[in-house]
Amino acid sequence: MERRGIYDRMDGDANHRYKAAIEGAGITDWLSFIPTSDIAQVDYDMRWQEKDVEAFLRFSPVMHADQVTTPLLILHGEEDLRVSAFQGREWFVLLSERGKTTRMVTYPGSPHFPRLAEQRRDIFTEVKEWLNKYNHNSP
Repeated sequence: MERRGIYDRMDGDANHRYKAAIEGAGITDWLSFIPTSDIAQVDYDMRWQEKDVEAFLRFSPVMHADQVTTPLLILHGEEDLRVSAFQGREWFVLLSERGKTTRMVTYPGSPHFPRLAEQRRDIFTEVKEWLNKYNHNSP
């Protein structure tokens, strides 16, 4: 599932497979993610960012913001140490500046996945409302 999400973010759903998309604490910029995550991250083939920047840029959705066509809901915990909230904010700003349909919801004090019951309920509410808004009359 995660791999599919990464590829969909990269191509911005240019082939219009989906009417709406949701991203929860997703990695959108590999160059800044690797040194800021709380867990050690090494590219699958052991590349270092400074040695081969092209691979990291190619697989970073932020480099393809202009190609996004699907409305995107971004959900992120403000205290996420695994994937910094900066990842979500950067993605949201880039999409917004390009006139893309996007919404970002952050959860104060929340780590990678919210611990508070009211924040978890809110995630379900946000997802339901987003999907209902863009998936009406789906075939």
